[in-house]
Parts: sequence; structure tokens; C-alpha cells
Amino acid sequence: MKRHPFVKRIVGLLEFCLAFSGLSLCAQFTSAIEGSVTDPCGAAVPHATLTVRNVDTGASRSLNTPTAGDCRFASLPAAMFTITVTVAGFNTLTQENIRLPVAEIKTVNLTSEKGVLCGATRSAMS
Repeated sequence: MKRHPFVKRIVGLLEFCLAFSGLSLCAQFTSAIEGSVTDPCGAAVPHATLTVRNVDTGASRSLNTPTAGDCRFASLPAAMFTITVTVAGFNTLTQENIRLPVAEIKTVNLTSEKGVLCGATRSAMS
């Protein structure tokens, strides 16, 4: 049975949409935020707790820096984020307005001072 040209076009369009629909789902979570927490001399600050929060959804994830003081939040969607850093003996640091585009790895390095973590916003730890 011969198909009508209009039906062929519709079927072709549906096949195209189905073939590429998975790509858009994967691309949404290919971004990451990475960086490190160091002291003024450049030494790593281990055991800092970093929390990244999606400003739009409120979803958050936390991790502790290893001995090297580095961190990586992988598989993030493109969005606006806030990072909060806490370390025993230091003030809490909150860095806001971190815009993360699709398929980008953004580096956010933070430098601590005695009793203070340097950055966008500072508030006393309780």
C-alpha cells in the first residue's frame, strides 16, 4: 500500500523528534561548579562543608572538601546558584548569583582568612 506524501512527512517529523528528544534531556545536566577553599597562603582548607543551592527550585547538595580542599558539584542544570561554605573556627561564607549556563564548568575559588571566609557575603557563625 502506497503512503500519502503528507503521511510520510508526518512520520518523518515524528521520527526526527523522537531521535533528538533524548539529547535535550541529557544536555540539561551537563554543567558543573568546581573550585577550592584555600587560606591566604594558598594552603588547602580541608573538611569545609560546601552547599550548592539552586535559587529557582531550592534543591541543594552538600559535600565536604578532602585534604586538598577542592570540590566539584557535577551534573547540575543550567540555573542560578548560591554556594555556602562553613568551616569550624571560621565565619560562614555565602556566594550568591552564580549563573551556570548549559554545558559549562564554572570555577569558584574561595580564600579564607583567620575567622573569616572571603567572598560575596559574610555572616557570623553561631
